[in-house]
Parts: sequence; structure tokens; C-alpha cells
Amino acid sequence: GREQVPSIVAAQRLGLRVIAIDANPAAPGLSLADQGLVIDIAHEETVIKVAERGNVSLVIPAPIGRYLTTVGAVNDALGLRGITRQAAVNCVDKAAFHNLLLKAHLERPRQVIARGRDSLLCAIDRLDVPFVLKPRFGSGGRGVIVVQSKEEIEKAVDEHLHEGAGEFDSLIEEVVNGHVIGLDGAVIDSCFVLTLMREKILTPTPYRVEIGYLAPARLGKSLCEAIDRTVGKCAKLLGLSNCLVHADLIVRSDGLPVVVEMAGRPSGLFISSKMVPFATGID
Repeated sequence: GREQVPSIVAAQRLGLRVIAIDANPAAPGLSLADQGLVIDIAHEETVIKVAERGNVSLVIPAPIGRYLTTVGAVNDALGLRGITRQAAVNCVDKAAFHNLLLKAHLERPRQVIARGRDSLLCAIDRLDVPFVLKPRFGSGGRGVIVVQSKEEIEKAVDEHLHEGAGEFDSLIEEVVNGHVIGLDGAVIDSCFVLTLMREKILTPTPYRVEIGYLAPARLGKSLCEAIDRTVGKCAKLLGLSNCLVHADLIVRSDGLPVVVEMAGRPSGLFISSKMVPFATGID
């Protein structure tokens, strides 16, 4: 896709031979790569065979959401450095992510799992507003809706299910209010290295879609250090190693950083390929 093109170009500039895969035959990266294959990245075994035949040395998840697990599966099968499949599952499964952090006594919003309209409405009936509806799997804010009154519930549930949560579990989460921060970095061996913190500008509720950023974030030294420590701890809990890291956090009014999501991949929306190098000088 368009967001993967900068990584393909950068890899070729380094003298690497690039194999690109995408289920969409019109994806622009396919024609730019040295070999472009029309393959759905959800099909792990097929992708592994392609990697084996191509004598692949490394896999670049640049950027990728739900099927980061396929990157991990290839790394596991070929013995490559990078995110493992289990670590990828820990990232993309928001319920697994929540439970790992909860067991480590990190601050978490309350979370309830439900599937389908009737189950969702039944679970919601026992909860207070406001709360957030989000798909268990997915990225980019699709299907994420903040519900602030009882009157909004049925419409919000229908929209949430229509936007991508219909065949999977849904999560109902307590709303965490505060300063929204995006973070880019890497885990080198087992050590987290920060590249950039950025403030997010979001749409008003009921949606929480990013429409702007301020980078670097205007945060004090002590808060930056607290965020750095929290993300480093989360990276170890998720099993991340030798990969790029993207994270979303909310800093509460009491100064406590709460990690909302985290994944062993670069940020989307061209943040990793344009904003990060522009703000930091680091490609």
C-alpha cells in the first residue's frame, strides 16, 4: 500500500532485494518492489513459503496492524531476528494485551468482552456511562466509539458492529481521560530506546480519530522519564525484541501514564516515514 512504499524505496536504496505482498493487485508497492506477489498477508503458511523460496533475510512490518502476527510467524519459521508470533499476538489482541499488563499490576481501565449485538447490549446494561466500544482486533480507530449517555447506546452498538467488530469480540472499556500521547521507538535486544513522543489532536467524541500532532511533545522531563519507564516495562511484558515500537498512551491528570495500545511495528499514517525523521533526524 501507499504507507509501505517509503520502506520499499529505503530498502532498495540500501541495496536489498524486496519482495512485496498484498491481496490488492493494484497496491502501488507491488510494482515498485523487485518482486510483487498478490497474496493475502492473513495466509501465514503461504507467506512463509514465499519467504523460504526467496531466501528472505528480514521482514519489515511497515506499518501493519491486525496481521503483524504473520510477520512473527515468518520470523519464527525462518529463525529471523524481529518480533515473534506470540509477541505479535500479545500486541494485536487487545484483550491479551490488557490481561498481561493487568497481571503485572500496571494501571488499566476496566474491560468487558462481548460478542454480537445481544451480548453487547446485555453487558452494557450492567455498566455505567461513559465507556468506549472497540473491536478486540484492529487498528486506526475503526469501530471505536465513546458512549456518553444511555440514549446513545443502541445506535453506537450498531455502528460499532458495522464498522468492523461484527465477527469478532467487542471490548467495552472504562474511559480514561487525560493528555493523549503517541510514541515511537525500538527494542534493541531487550532494551527499549525512545525515538519520539508526540502529542495527539483527536476529533471530538464520539469518535477518537487522530487529526493532528505536535512533535516533539511538550512534556516535562520527569513525565517523559515516567513514560519511558512504563513503555519499557510493557515491551518486556509483551515479549518484544529487535523491532520497532509504536504506542498510544493517555497521561491522566495525576500524571500517571496509561498505555492504551502498543505494537512491535512502526506507526501508521506516514508518521514513521515522514514525521519521525522530520522531527528527530532519525530514519
